[in-house]
Amino acid sequence: MRQDQHRRAERPLISVAQAAEVAGVSEATGYRWLSQGELPGAVWVGRRWYVRRRVLEAWLEGTTFPSERRDAA
Repeated sequence: MRQDQHRRAERPLISVAQAAEVAGVSEATGYRWLSQGELPGAVWVGRRWYVRRRVLEAWLEGTTFPSERRDAA
């Protein structure tokens, strides 16, 4: 693995396009999930949306963090 790829793999926040790639779906699907509120870990930073990698990976594995559940108060 190249050094720049290794650094990207460790980043806690990833772009929606990168999140879609991790999830194995198209970028359009990633943005659709975002607009429908279905993309876990999505955060607005500056002028862009990002996704918390750890939350996305947990969601893909079928687990969730308590702060990311829809029923959390």
